Amino acid sequence: MKDKMTGYKILKTILSPIYKFWYNPKIKGSENIPGEGPIILAGNHVHIMDQCNMIISTKRPIHYMAKKEYFDKKYKEGKFKWFFETVGCIPVDRTTKDENAKSKAIQVLKESKALGIFPEGTRNGLKEEKIKSLYNKYFKD
Repeated sequence: MKDKMTGYKILKTILSPIYKFWYNPKIKGSENIPGEGPIILAGNHVHIMDQCNMIISTKRPIHYMAKKEYFDKKYKEGKFKWFFETVGCIPVDRTTKDENAKSKAIQVLKESKALGIFPEGTRNGLKEEKIKSLYNKYFKD
């Protein structure tokens, strides 16, 4: 797989401080993310910015699997195709068993890189009140 991670690194350097300032996330356990070797980072998808928490938790570039609409200009999300290509995302056709996306993801892992996924696909629709309730139940100090 052609490595397009230079764009990822540049954008991460610029956007991470803005994200940290705006959202003030608390990252716990990032020391458990290996610095090398193949790895899959999986998360819940409740907010459009969910991938940012994984991005700032490791120095490793992450190749995310992303819906194909981000790469197609006929969709409103396609306006930012350049961004998703620049940061090394893998387009996924969610209407079918996408063998091409699966092959690219496996190649990322064979090259000992990091793969980012949200197994449930689209954002799961949890309401903010439910998220706060779960957070308080499991993570409140």
